[in-house]
Amino acid sequence: MAVFFGRVNKSEWEHTGLFANIVPVYLRNMESGEPDVCAANGVPEWFFDLITLLACYMPLPYEGFMFTHVKPIQQTEKAKTL
Repeated sequence: MAVFFGRVNKSEWEHTGLFANIVPVYLRNMESGEPDVCAANGVPEWFFDLITLLACYMPLPYEGFMFTHVKPIQQTEKAKTL
């Protein structure tokens, strides 16, 4: 997918996680009320949009369902992508 859609520079993001326990994403500005979210490399943007649509209109099973398994991106990983 990177050939058609371009790759995300991982060094620009602060965390990795799963959106709705399905879609791998990169996150930044987690402390703000509106964090920046981007589908991780290899995930088609339309799939992220589809899951976002479903998550917005379906009842959520529990509080905090939207972002799970959030981990900070290590500095060594950021250095490798430069």
